[in-house]
Amino acid sequence: MMAYYQYRITVNGVERIFDSYPIERWNKIFNLADRRGGIRASFDERLITSSIILKMVDNSRGDYLMVDDNTVVCPWYTLAEVDLP
Repeated sequence: MMAYYQYRITVNGVERIFDSYPIERWNKIFNLADRRGGIRASFDERLITSSIILKMVDNSRGDYLMVDDNTVVCPWYTLAEVDLP
């Protein structure tokens, strides 16, 4: 299995997941928030990889989701946030 990343942008509680790096979309959201305010947004990523990762991490909290014998979905990791009232 080939490992890859997924990305999530959440704006005011509405989220959308992308399979490619959505930097243009995040820049547009950030610039809009900077001008208008009233936006709470986050930009996150997660790794989808093989089950070999479970040998390298502690999954006692259940953060890593085993989809099948070969696929594990890692937890979301926040890359950037903006919170302008």
